[in-house]
Amino acid sequence: MEVLLVCAIAATALALLFLYGLTFGRSRVAVSCAHAHPQVQRLVQSCPSLQSSYRPTPLVVNGHLMAVVATMMHNHIRVELEREMLPLADGGETSLDWAVHPNIAGPGEAAPIVLALHGLVGHSKANYMQHFLERVASVRRPFRCCVMNARGCGGTPLLTPRGFTAGHTNDVRECIQSLKRRWPHAPIIAVAFSLGANILVKYMGEEGANCGLCAAVSVSNPFDLEATDRHMLSGFLTKNVYNRRMTATLKAWFAHNAAAFASVLGDEGTANVLKAKTVREFDEAYVIPVYKYKSVDEYYRTSSSVHHLPSVAVPLLAINALDDPICPPSSLPPSEVLEQSKHVAQVTTDRGSHVAWLEGYNPLRRRSWVDAVICEYVTAVLASPDNVSPPEGAHERWGGTCGAVGGRSTPQCKNT
Repeated sequence: MEVLLVCAIAATALALLFLYGLTFGRSRVAVSCAHAHPQVQRLVQSCPSLQSSYRPTPLVVNGHLMAVVATMMHNHIRVELEREMLPLADGGETSLDWAVHPNIAGPGEAAPIVLALHGLVGHSKANYMQHFLERVASVRRPFRCCVMNARGCGGTPLLTPRGFTAGHTNDVRECIQSLKRRWPHAPIIAVAFSLGANILVKYMGEEGANCGLCAAVSVSNPFDLEATDRHMLSGFLTKNVYNRRMTATLKAWFAHNAAAFASVLGDEGTANVLKAKTVREFDEAYVIPVYKYKSVDEYYRTSSSVHHLPSVAVPLLAINALDDPICPPSSLPPSEVLEQSKHVAQVTTDRGSHVAWLEGYNPLRRRSWVDAVICEYVTAVLASPDNVSPPEGAHERWGGTCGAVGGRSTPQCKNT
């Protein structure tokens, strides 16, 4: 009888949670783009999901629970990948994993390219990336899709002590330049998640109209790294759960690639990195000596993409959830920055957590609202008449449609 009573109470609680989520679970979708260029506003208006509310999975009642559900799922290969290695100017290398799917176009001179960037020491086989690729494959458009795996990530060898950091944009720069040399007339749209989004937006601000992209999407970007750091060191859950887990992930990445750091850090420096208990301590022990910053605060300040938003010169859709347990509202671009950012549309939702936005009745399917928004946005960009001409000044480096390098195709990647 006691067992039956407990089961009945549990079933009743779940039913109430489900009904609560079903009845009151709609999440407001707020779009800030009144300040933006008309092209940016037209692209937003072309995305049906941005014109209505977002309905989270009913049983996932807050950002913490959604983060747990989204990250506990096992990685499952949903889209086959073909890898190419991309040598870098400083002797390192990154890798490009190309999606192979009947609905995704093969190599073609002008077929558009969707370039995806992962989050903190992520890779192309992470569950959120695989679900994103699967959703992209459901859009019957003639474009290609690839994921750039950062140095030392996703089985990519780390050949130099310089790895994956929040402010290092040269690898993305070299990747885009390589793609433009190979396919000079192919439009490129970048989609980046979490820390990869910070790197992408920083790169776009540094390059302005010469970034080589037609448009981009930033998802769960920790725009202000100083604010994010303060948040990660406050509160029981953020400090003892999220911060510890992220630090453990970073240390595992470091340990796997320890041989590459020996010449710079030595035995004592390596030991200090492996003793880190927070992300800040890890950055202090690894990033500061390798990248020669004066302090962790300088690293966070100079690497924050929020300072580069006003210089972004191609359409950028930035999507964040206000219940994100990692990127707090205080890390989002303030209104005065958005008013200066004429090519940026900032989207915020009350719910969504971090790189999650689960929807539908079954959370185990990991169907994501944000993936639908990305597909709608990419489709709108490729269908837009504004896509015909690159931004003013883009011909200086790229030339051609959406910014393209003139001349013959010169592939630099090698197959593996």
